[in-house]
Amino acid sequence: MLILSNEEIDGFLDVNICIDALEKAYKSWAQGKAINRPRTDLLLPASNEAGVYAFKSMEAGIVDPPIVALRINSDVIRWRQENGRFTKVKVPAAPGGKWVGLVMLFSAENGEPLAMFPDGVVQRMRVASSSALAARYLAREDAGTLAVLGSGWQAGSHVPAMCAIRNIKKVYVYSPTKKNREAF
Repeated sequence: MLILSNEEIDGFLDVNICIDALEKAYKSWAQGKAINRPRTDLLLPASNEAGVYAFKSMEAGIVDPPIVALRINSDVIRWRQENGRFTKVKVPAAPGGKWVGLVMLFSAENGEPLAMFPDGVVQRMRVASSSALAARYLAREDAGTLAVLGSGWQAGSHVPAMCAIRNIKKVYVYSPTKKNREAF
């Protein structure tokens, strides 16, 4: 079984590879050659502060190549009030100040575990690539302006993903959090 780190994945996975793989997977799903189960959330009251412990799991499988993926997240979630509004915060509560998310890949031919890796880099790119794939089919061919709602970690991957499918010349960013917006 291959065990990869976020750094290793970041070194070889690029947005064009991800967009093409997702397009193939979505076409397979439309043809009945792929399946997924919607995410399941298990919530427990947090043991140390107001909030919850959230365990999420989701699976998907595809015929070509014959692979099944399992993604799990083990999160501590809190809500904080800032500037008159509540925001959800995923707390990096694992040792070393980390979040915990894992992806495991299995052979759908013989059940063999193929790979295991953190979900951070892959998830960020998957979300942005899904958005870009939607824009590929829904946005005008000559679209050159991008509006990004939010300026957090996920938003940073959307700009290069959209630039991969359209000739983006101008980006507008909206974020209610001035610090995030300025950093973006």
